[in-house]
Amino acid sequence: MKNTQFIFLILFLPSLLFSQGVNKTNLGFMAGLSIPVASKDFSSTHKAGFNFNINVDHTVSESIVLGGELDFARQTGTLTEYYGGATHTKDNPYQFISLDAYMKLQNNLARVNEGQFFVKAGGGIWLAAVDKQAGGGYIGILFGPGFNYLPGNNMKITSALEYRIFLGKGAAENISLLQFKIGFSFCLNPR
Repeated sequence: MKNTQFIFLILFLPSLLFSQGVNKTNLGFMAGLSIPVASKDFSSTHKAGFNFNINVDHTVSESIVLGGELDFARQTGTLTEYYGGATHTKDNPYQFISLDAYMKLQNNLARVNEGQFFVKAGGGIWLAAVDKQAGGGYIGILFGPGFNYLPGNNMKITSALEYRIFLGKGAAENISLLQFKIGFSFCLNPR
């Protein structure tokens, strides 16, 4: 175990301490389409909706970005209930609010008019509101690829495909969303 730690320190710590393009912080805004998947009950009663988020990320090395985001998604749907010998259907929209931390792997040395492919993974806490009433919440996981285009020194046009899993207290309460996002970000501390 000590040999592994020593190798990690010798090989990776210098790249974190002395890499170029570090210490840049970006503020971003994204919006897009949110599609329920994987959870049979939820995806059969709810349709595609929308999502948007505000994110802040900080470049810590040539290939690593750490960040956080506040994400909102809204899914429209219906709820069918059977009582009194009759079927009753009513609107049943869900809103998800998620506070996440994440890590992205990307080439942070990209220059103007170049692109950056990235892979993002993270997690956090979430809360659902069902028909304007507070619902469940627990832990969320997110991951997926994306692409940034750098049209200028201090801004990025960004797109992402994220798979979000909202874990409930039981397997029946888990909800998964596939989110297609596009947006922009700008550097808060340009050089």
